[in-house]
Amino acid sequence: MGEKITLLFNGGTIPTKSKDSYINPNNMPEDKGIILGGTIKTVTSDYYYNPSTYKKAYDDSDFHSSIEANIYNYMLNAANEVSVHNMAIQLHGGRTSKNCAYFTSELFRRMGIDMPQSTSMVTQVENQLLSVGFKINNNINDLKPGYTVFTKRNTHVYTFMGWVNPGQHDYAYIVDNQAVLFSGHVYHVRRIDEPAEDTDTDPMGFFMYSGN
Repeated sequence: MGEKITLLFNGGTIPTKSKDSYINPNNMPEDKGIILGGTIKTVTSDYYYNPSTYKKAYDDSDFHSSIEANIYNYMLNAANEVSVHNMAIQLHGGRTSKNCAYFTSELFRRMGIDMPQSTSMVTQVENQLLSVGFKINNNINDLKPGYTVFTKRNTHVYTFMGWVNPGQHDYAYIVDNQAVLFSGHVYHVRRIDEPAEDTDTDPMGFFMYSGN
């Protein structure tokens, strides 16, 4: 079942959703730890992939619905990112790989969407979202922040956070469980329009969004 995991969040507690989701990445507290392959890495102000472009101030109209807006804002907070990441590991019995379904389902539970903690497969995430009225689209031009992306062959699921270069639909900011592949960053840049050889990741197959 893997090693026992200890979470390092303000004395061992898991942070809940903060009203102050928009934070300054240069003023990050240094009392949070992210689990990476059995080790704990302290999260400091240099945790972000690129602090200067980490947060984009989207307008309400840039989101499809309040659900996607809430997901985006929630995952701008590094404490929330790390908490979801570590909880996915806990739910998978301490395993630090193949946790994308645990990660995504945990994020949706925090948004108030009913999804069993036993959700462990990408197809289960898809079916659960369909059951609550989510819609499917495979046109990469229609991607919006907060959408849930599924790769081809159903190998992975993650949350889209925005394009690195608006208008160029290749590299995107995303959040998922694969921090170990991206320098310990839950929030990182991923090539999503085609396979990426350096990280051995698959391209987008389709994405899902709230039907509201």
